[in-house]
Amino acid sequence: MLPISGKPLLAKFRGPYIVKEQLGPIDYVISAPDRRKTKRVCHVNLLKKYVDRDPTWKITVDEAPAEVLLQTLAADTVDQAVVPSADSVTFDDRVTTKQQSDLKYLLKEYEVIFSDLPGKTTLGVHQIEVPLRTRHIRCTPCRLGPEKSAYLKKELADLVELGIIQESCSPWASPIVMVPKADGKLRLCTDFRKVNAVTIPDP
Repeated sequence: MLPISGKPLLAKFRGPYIVKEQLGPIDYVISAPDRRKTKRVCHVNLLKKYVDRDPTWKITVDEAPAEVLLQTLAADTVDQAVVPSADSVTFDDRVTTKQQSDLKYLLKEYEVIFSDLPGKTTLGVHQIEVPLRTRHIRCTPCRLGPEKSAYLKKELADLVELGIIQESCSPWASPIVMVPKADGKLRLCTDFRKVNAVTIPDP
């Protein structure tokens, strides 16, 4: 992974490149002839082994019928959205019957993982610690126009329905901000800067 020009905090996979030298247990020199810097030192976390795609595999998904597409477009809530099933996957003639059944079994077994719907993890619990006698932080909500306000209500309703968030009664309150994404849509974020300022670090 190399940084994106003009956006030093963002990176994307490039290459494949050749590892020329190992400088230490975690640093490697790679050759990048198509870049301005033809040699770069990269941390091992930024490297990924390149594997050629098996040319014998060719998987396509059948186009959904028109009524299914209309149902998806007309869905008002998240649970009405149509998620393609393992049965809609078709294969090239070179894929054996056993390979087809194995893949369909895998898709059905992990159907939740392959879903487009967002989820949450229950593997970890995090608590925010603040010093004793810290005053509750209560920020007033940011003012939103009618369009952003309607979008916010829909996003919150969808998140509640998916079980990702829940309604709460708390003396603490941080404002929601709507950040525009690259595609022009809005991203729901929360401004926790005042909470972070009083949080006890937990390295």
